[in-house]
Amino acid sequence: FWYPIGEDHAACVTCHTGGGYIDTANGVPVKERRTGYQPITCAVCHDPHDASTPAQLRIFDAVTLPDGTQVAEAGAAATCMTCHNTRVDPVASVEGERFSLPHYSAAAELINGTGGYTWGEQLPSILHSTIIEDSCVACHMAETPGMTEDGEPLPGHNEIGGHSFAMVSASGEQAVGYCQECHGEQMASFEMEASDDYDGDGRRETNEAELQGLLEDLHMELRIRGVEFLDSYPYVTMPENASVDLKGAVYNYKLASDNAIPAHNLDYLVALLQLSYERVTGEELVGADLLY
Repeated sequence: FWYPIGEDHAACVTCHTGGGYIDTANGVPVKERRTGYQPITCAVCHDPHDASTPAQLRIFDAVTLPDGTQVAEAGAAATCMTCHNTRVDPVASVEGERFSLPHYSAAAELINGTGGYTWGEQLPSILHSTIIEDSCVACHMAETPGMTEDGEPLPGHNEIGGHSFAMVSASGEQAVGYCQECHGEQMASFEMEASDDYDGDGRRETNEAELQGLLEDLHMELRIRGVEFLDSYPYVTMPENASVDLKGAVYNYKLASDNAIPAHNLDYLVALLQLSYERVTGEELVGADLLY
């Protein structure tokens, strides 16, 4: 986790070292931020000397995402969104001179229905961004399972929710308690059956399986058109004179493959992959229930 630090990684230290995050929150210019290793401790996110915000968070309520989207009233989730974003403006990347791909964790964009290259289309979003107060925090920091009357920890105690931030424990316990407030107690797992056949394979599977099917469909078409996928940075080798359509589809493939989590924004991810398939092939995905 601490690899991309040091003087030659000044743009990375915002999230990969404690001092860099604090300097960012305090408005220190990129070239002047501390770049040495420091763990992400309590005092990195919370300022022990300033109680002007709830929980003394250094960043609270408002954040601007790399594509210019301004998120207001994000509450404590603004802290999460400061780091968990693409680091890249998709339009500038796909249409500009330097093509680059999104960073791994783009939950901030997806929760807010943005982050992909959409060719100017308005894509659908699920309601999580509008009905879940404090978005990221409500789910990832939900109350952790408590203790039995005999003082024994319940499954998942301090392994999911709270400051573990985890939604699934090492033993497989899932933090579905907050989800059940809307979806009902019958929701015992994050794996839910999809409403439609999004990948056109003739079967209605789980949301995760439908997303994976779409990724496989798009991956095949991108390889046919000369895109070579790599195991590490820069992640792909593009053919010479790649079109905007091809670049946009590759960008969206990387975004979705790294963030194939239905709860963050299933409808947006499905529509983005289906649209990318059409722009690359010139045809709609046969048999798929389209969302765009």
